[in-house]
Amino acid sequence: MNPVSLVRVCFPRGVVANIDVSTAVVAVWSGLALDGSYLDESRIHEAVETALDEMEFLTGDATTKWGAVRASILGHTKPWVVKYVEIGNEDWLAGRPTAYEAYKKYRFPAFLKAFTEKYPDIQIIASPSIFDDMVIPAPAAGDWHPYLTPDELVDHFDRFDSISRQNKTLIGEVAATHPNGGIGWDGELMAYPWWGGSVAEAIFLLGTERNADKVIGATYAPGLRNMNRWQWSMTQIQHAADPELTTLSTSFHVWKLLGSYPLKETLPVTSTASQFGPLYYVAGHGYEGSGIFKAAVYNATESVPVSVRFSGAEHVAAANLTILTGPANPYGYNDPFLKNNVAEQSSTTLEATEEGVFSFELPALSVAVLETIGSLGS
Repeated sequence: MNPVSLVRVCFPRGVVANIDVSTAVVAVWSGLALDGSYLDESRIHEAVETALDEMEFLTGDATTKWGAVRASILGHTKPWVVKYVEIGNEDWLAGRPTAYEAYKKYRFPAFLKAFTEKYPDIQIIASPSIFDDMVIPAPAAGDWHPYLTPDELVDHFDRFDSISRQNKTLIGEVAATHPNGGIGWDGELMAYPWWGGSVAEAIFLLGTERNADKVIGATYAPGLRNMNRWQWSMTQIQHAADPELTTLSTSFHVWKLLGSYPLKETLPVTSTASQFGPLYYVAGHGYEGSGIFKAAVYNATESVPVSVRFSGAEHVAAANLTILTGPANPYGYNDPFLKNNVAEQSSTTLEATEEGVFSFELPALSVAVLETIGSLGS
């Protein structure tokens, strides 16, 4: 067996998650057209003013010009709460290099200045990230869209460990899109999310949760694919007019499992293993005070033994363990036309030893969540 034994989750508390999962990110037009043309500096104020009007429409009360329009036309008298606004979408890509240089030089700075003055409590997000050759000026955050091979996603598990807390980043789009050592962007995307790629996505997500003070949040993209006509095959849910073709992909099951156990705060972890791999993990407090340990196994040939102890919580005697496993073939996927599901989920209740240790094994290419039954306390 692979030599992973005791993982100890220690106190005191660690990183506090910094996103309200109940709110949305509003994107506004940054002055860039789909053909790569863009507003010059003398006209960028037009786009800025339009964006500010949009914010007033969403957040202003009925005494404001655009809040009154919302209340009278839509009948929605209560303003919406907007906490995150992104300026543009993938400005590092469309119209590069000229339009991107304009974004960095004057387009984004104009939006940042206007929003900081009028809406200082809104987190502004640039559509590029620090990984796209842009210095993101404070207090703004960036947006990173990594579409990668499974191995590359796993390699990025510790990407944010050494990043400054000043460089907050939204993972606005992420997915495994191409096989390892394969065709890359010169070829087609994979036909559907596949099990090995979905496990790699889980490991990438665990890495972002370990750095919740730097990562605002992460979203799979795109979410939906109409099987009658599409431009992008890698999607969480496939559907068509025939409801029998509605399919939850392997990535859907992985993201659903990890997303069902949000961490209010992370906890520091010590391990007898010298480094991460083949077991990758994060631990923390759930919103009800429970202890949560999330893990995934990648690039292992056999099951990995794991023992988890929440230090200082010996009174916690039981925990629920949920494990997602896939097919023997890591390229297995859920096919809308076969109506199959290669992702299998199992749940068991574990009893702790007198020392408070929970022991279990995780199969190769699996994703798991262990949650204590009862609060860890403070």
